[in-house]
Amino acid sequence: PPPDTVVVRSAAAPAPFVEEGTVCLSTGENIPIRLTADGDTLVAPAWISTRRMRPNVVFAGGYAGESFWYRAGEPIEFEGARFERSEEEAFPVDCGQILRVGVHEGVPVFAVLSARRPLDALFVPVRPGLWRRYER
Repeated sequence: PPPDTVVVRSAAAPAPFVEEGTVCLSTGENIPIRLTADGDTLVAPAWISTRRMRPNVVFAGGYAGESFWYRAGEPIEFEGARFERSEEEAFPVDCGQILRVGVHEGVPVFAVLSARRPLDALFVPVRPGLWRRYER
């Protein structure tokens, strides 16, 4: 087109969302997300579909979900104590409520901000947004 021509293209409208929230990454950072009516997750700031990013999507941090020790149900030895995985299923955590206290086999280990040493419970990121509790 000539140099003074403006080309207009239409873009698909963003998917309507039904819920906003955050996902706590193993870096200790909450990232904003939106859940769409069709069950997809959109990640800020551009609100990109995680379905469209697969299999190339990689979230920051280290996660226990695929590690041998986690899949085998092994305990965590931390600060001279043995922590066993709790029976409850993985659950979301607010990064504003936890603090990184160490690393186990390359995976960050967290405790509740108000916890005092010796620690009674640890939180381990399984995958982005899901955590497991380990107890003495």
